[in-house]
Amino acid sequence: MSDCAKGIPDMPGLRKAISYVSRLLKVRLRSEEELLIKLKENKFSSLIIDQVIISLKKSGYLDDFNFAARWVSQRIKKPLGFRKLRFELRQKGVDGKIIDSVFSEVSKNYSEYDVILNLVRSKFKKIISAKFDCKEKQRIEGFLLRRGFSPDVVTDVIDSL
Repeated sequence: MSDCAKGIPDMPGLRKAISYVSRLLKVRLRSEEELLIKLKENKFSSLIIDQVIISLKKSGYLDDFNFAARWVSQRIKKPLGFRKLRFELRQKGVDGKIIDSVFSEVSKNYSEYDVILNLVRSKFKKIISAKFDCKEKQRIEGFLLRRGFSPDVVTDVIDSL
């Protein structure tokens, strides 16, 4: 039995649920909502699901703030904009207050303008070295907007080139 299961009363199906969740968490961290969905999909009873979630929270294996912070720190390196990252976290069931808290911390050391500027200069070096036309400008803007960057900042960067 894994470390997650220490101190949990023995119930039919509980060990199986803990083992299943342990395998999921070995692949990557999950939000509470993601684990709830996975456990429900596997037809575990609500009593077992509650016990697993309570146990994981007590042991520190389930923490939506930690999950969101790690998710953002990994995905922001792609680079992606805050809008896309917020959307991804909402899809994973992370509470809005937690998302806001994570982004208030991250934004202290992150300049979307600088990230976009560096991304455009590296990815579109040939295009921006010459004068680019409206079609190329739209192509660059579309690329940046699909990555979740703020439309205002995207426009500012494109206008500065």
